Amino acid sequence: MNQADLRAHIEQKIRSARLEILPFPHMIINDFLPQEVYDKVLEFNLFTTNDGTPWNSGSGKTGTTSRALNATPYQLRSQINFHKRAPEFEASPEVTEFWDMIQSTFLSDTWFPRTIFAKFPEYFYLRFGENAERDDFWTICRKALFVQRHKMGYDLGPHTDIPTRIFTCLFSFPETTGYEQYGTALLRHTTPYTISTGHRHHSFDGFETVKMNEYKPNNFMCFFKTVHAFHAVPPIKEELPNQRYGACSSSSTNP
Repeated sequence: MNQADLRAHIEQKIRSARLEILPFPHMIINDFLPQEVYDKVLEFNLFTTNDGTPWNSGSGKTGTTSRALNATPYQLRSQINFHKRAPEFEASPEVTEFWDMIQSTFLSDTWFPRTIFAKFPEYFYLRFGENAERDDFWTICRKALFVQRHKMGYDLGPHTDIPTRIFTCLFSFPETTGYEQYGTALLRHTTPYTISTGHRHHSFDGFETVKMNEYKPNNFMCFFKTVHAFHAVPPIKEELPNQRYGACSSSSTNP
């Protein structure tokens, strides 16, 4: 499948998806990628030949209070970034060609954030006003894309993403079903009016799960940054095939 066909498929999936507003704006789409592409995602799993880069971005940066509440085991997560100038992996020419196509599909221009905008323009207008109609708005938005894996023992405490985030998309890449409970939990705080700018990762205490974005084959979720968009990864209590393999694509405003 080429990039044009893949983009056409993704546009159709997003256009026909149901947008949920509560507990915060999001959409979950089953069988998101074409099957032939998903098969390649599994076959060409970069973590079979690459360790990835440890995700240490939060170490010592989230504040002593939040880290005392929930010390995220960053050492149990690794990722391979595609938004870097040179992707950090080694692979055969066939595998590299495939992932170059995936990288180009999501990052080469402003197509993907504009596709998300077309699904939920009201969010963009409320947050950015008329700037959302400027061409340069889309070119200055920072785009990210990476594949990741989480080992047994990993968890990610409730948080709402950084203040500059616009939206986040999560892709689940397990080979089989049976591990749905290790997806991403959509949460609410049991104390009304509790919000977070996104700088903190909180303890699980005081939160309840409203909905689970399941960790199942070819599952996709997109959610929009709000001060009450609490989400988390529950503790991984067993070895998962391919170590909770997935991807993340996001868009953020420049500081």
